Amino acid sequence: MLCFVCNEASAPKEPANNNKAINGITYNHLNLPSVITVTGKGTITYTYDAAGSKLQKTVAETGQPTKTTLYAGGAVYENDVLQFIAHEEGRMRPGATGFNYDYMLKDHLGNVRMTLTEEQKIDSYPAATMETASATTEETYYSNLPATRVTLPSGYPANTPPGNARVAKVKAASGSQKIGPAMILKVMAGDKFNLTVNCNTPHFLYQRSCLLS
Repeated sequence: MLCFVCNEASAPKEPANNNKAINGITYNHLNLPSVITVTGKGTITYTYDAAGSKLQKTVAETGQPTKTTLYAGGAVYENDVLQFIAHEEGRMRPGATGFNYDYMLKDHLGNVRMTLTEEQKIDSYPAATMETASATTEETYYSNLPATRVTLPSGYPANTPPGNARVAKVKAASGSQKIGPAMILKVMAGDKFNLTVNCNTPHFLYQRSCLLS
């Protein structure tokens, strides 16, 4: 439960129990918060026009670069970089070659319940090479790398691909590691994957793209 102390105009002045470490809120002549001070973190400063519409927000956090957000009609800039332009049905966000359009579905009270976008996003991930030189990076994306990493087994084509000295080894035998390098991804309808793997078994030659999916 959060309790507030009110100023003369009955606006919240500061949390009485300091749950959020706010130790001061300064109001302007329109009774709008102009400066919020957070203990040990910094300040948030707001600028308004004569009608009370917000024009600017400046976040000065201890040890961090100052972040300034400008509000110009429906356009929002962060440190002078356009973030989006709002319109009645949603917003426009700048992309690499133009604008991406987001459409917001609202309930009868005007609350946004869902956002649909025209943006086509492509995520790329580094290959799980199993090499020790790149282990630190690869292990942030994949699981089971240390448990399956071995030197090249007998019969595996040398230097395939070039520079290859380690592989992932899995076995179906009881007590053996059965699951190789893995990644968990959140997917939605319409998402597509492009996967490639090099593999080798004692009874088959080196193969590419022998992945079952």
